[in-house]
Amino acid sequence: MSQTVTLLPELWPIVIAFLANPFITGEMPFSSRSHLKTKWTLQSTRAIRNACLVSRFHYQIANPFRFAIVSFVASDRNLDHKLPVLKHVVALLEERPHMVKWIRKLYMGKEPGIRPPGQNSEQVARVQEYSALGSRLHSLFLRMSNVQCLHLVYLPISPPIYFNILQSTALKKLHLEGISFSNLITVPSIEEVNAEGLDLQVLNWASPVSGRAEEAAVALIARSQNLVEMQCWTPEGTDIPSIIERRVPNQVFRSLRTLIVTVPPGDSALDGFLHLGLRCPSLKSLQLHRSYQETPRQLADRLKVRGIKARHFSSLQTFKGPLPLAVVLGKDRPIHEFWIDGEIMSYEPQDDTRTADDLALLKSKVDVTYLYLGVPRWDEDDFEAVARRCPRLETFTYESRSTDQSVLIDWPESREASFRKLKHVKRFGLSTYSMEAIRTSTERAPTGLRYNKAVENISQSNPALEYVWIGGAGSWTRGSGWTGWSTPTD
Repeated sequence: MSQTVTLLPELWPIVIAFLANPFITGEMPFSSRSHLKTKWTLQSTRAIRNACLVSRFHYQIANPFRFAIVSFVASDRNLDHKLPVLKHVVALLEERPHMVKWIRKLYMGKEPGIRPPGQNSEQVARVQEYSALGSRLHSLFLRMSNVQCLHLVYLPISPPIYFNILQSTALKKLHLEGISFSNLITVPSIEEVNAEGLDLQVLNWASPVSGRAEEAAVALIARSQNLVEMQCWTPEGTDIPSIIERRVPNQVFRSLRTLIVTVPPGDSALDGFLHLGLRCPSLKSLQLHRSYQETPRQLADRLKVRGIKARHFSSLQTFKGPLPLAVVLGKDRPIHEFWIDGEIMSYEPQDDTRTADDLALLKSKVDVTYLYLGVPRWDEDDFEAVARRCPRLETFTYESRSTDQSVLIDWPESREASFRKLKHVKRFGLSTYSMEAIRTSTERAPTGLRYNKAVENISQSNPALEYVWIGGAGSWTRGSGWTGWSTPTD
């Protein structure tokens, strides 16, 4: 005989809050491009939507979670579908003001370049309707006091909205991309910001920006004592480190664990970056984005000339960026994880330094256990260099920007010999920039057989090896063997 359990009414909010995961408590994605492609305006789990249909009691508890994540981001691709929904949601929030307090994650903005296409009167009218929603959304935003994650993309920031962000006590994560602060006549002084209210933990502000965005965002940084992650990606060359140095010269970022930054040309920018390295005693992860105004090797040379010391970023454990910078930053620091970007811009001068030569200089105070190595050109000597410099590797991925398909078709003995020396590798990946390098049916079967034989040989001498992935050919898992293309049949 089945038994039923009756929950106390006080327990139902806890149960329904659990059903709302992972959207409410999950990490906020910081890729605005993903939200430009989505058609949803209100995001919630199916369980929450079903709970709203059970009874009036459950509806009252579950309905606020339907409005916990709201996206007002639109693009040319989804405007036709999204505009009627946006208008309905805005009208609903205006009619019932208490509902704006339910919003926890908010995405606002538009795709760059969205405009009336051609002479199509219907499309022109839709874009004009969407633009008209802007002022109504601004008014609603000023009453959204419980927003924890705010994602603003390509829109102008009015002074009331900016000051509302500065004074927010609930805001934890803020993403600004392509934001115009041109309406701000003056940037508030540090003293004007409520020091006790702001508790920002993640700040990501990405280029392009306009107006006084950099100076304005520093006011956020100045009052964010619990800042854990800061991303300041401005490839146009905005001198973010120097702005921080000028506006908050004495602040120590004790909670900061992750820093993503661009260092533009100029001694003042480099000095600001080095000074920032002294003020982040607990920083674990550093990612350096390239400035479009100089090559990574030029920046590495400037760092060596300027005199980067072991005390700069002294607790660093993960570095992401070009190999010349990894060589400079890896020295005298306990970095065990390297993510190397091998991208070279077409307008940059040709760099004749081989990757293997740079790898020979790569050092760290501890054993390197993780290496993602992106290279502009495939070179079999790279594998031997990795085996010599990083013998304790546990995870290794090698990706070439080369489009030569032949490098993935054959597995030479020299490569196999290098991998026999990496006796601690558990996971290994190999690919070119083009994931469809091996296309023809005549290549697939023999290629898979060659890889299977090579990987089996390596696995016999490397007992730690658990997984191998070859882009365009297949994968190998210990215990399951090779999974790839078989000989096609007509």
